[in-house]
Amino acid sequence: MISIKKDATNVIALDVAASKDYLLLQFVNMYKQAQRITICAPVVVSGINTVTIIEQSGTINALNGEVYLSSLGDWRLNVYQQDSSSNLSPENAEFLGQFAVNVFSTDCLSEDPCQPIIITEIDGGDAQGDFETINGLLDGCGA
Repeated sequence: MISIKKDATNVIALDVAASKDYLLLQFVNMYKQAQRITICAPVVVSGINTVTIIEQSGTINALNGEVYLSSLGDWRLNVYQQDSSSNLSPENAEFLGQFAVNVFSTDCLSEDPCQPIIITEIDGGDAQGDFETINGLLDGCGA
C-alpha cells in the first residue's frame, strides 16, 4: 500500500513499466465518490519509477504533481502513461496499473477524536466503554 501524508511532499515508488514521458495519476475515493487527477514525470530510482506528489489544499497545479486529497483514509490510485504534459483525461492515456493508497495526517494527537478508534473485542470484556461513548468520540470527526 502507498502512504501519502497530507500537506506534504511525498516521493512514491510505482511498480509499473512506463515507456512514455508522463504519468497521469487518478486518485479515486470510493466512499466519497471523488476523484483527483495530476500529472508527474517519473524518475527511475534503482529500476523503479518514482514520482513526487505534493498533497496540499488551496490552489492546485494538476500539471505539476499537485493534488488535494480531501479526506483521510483509503483511496485507489489508477496509473496511466502518456506523451502529453497537459492531458488530464484518463480516456486519452494508457492504463498501467492500480494501487491502494492510504492518506494520513500527523496533525491529530493521540487524544484527538480524529484518530481512528480500534475496538479490540466486543463480547470478551476487553473493549472499554459503550457504543454511546464511541459514537460521541466519532462526532468530532464528522462521522
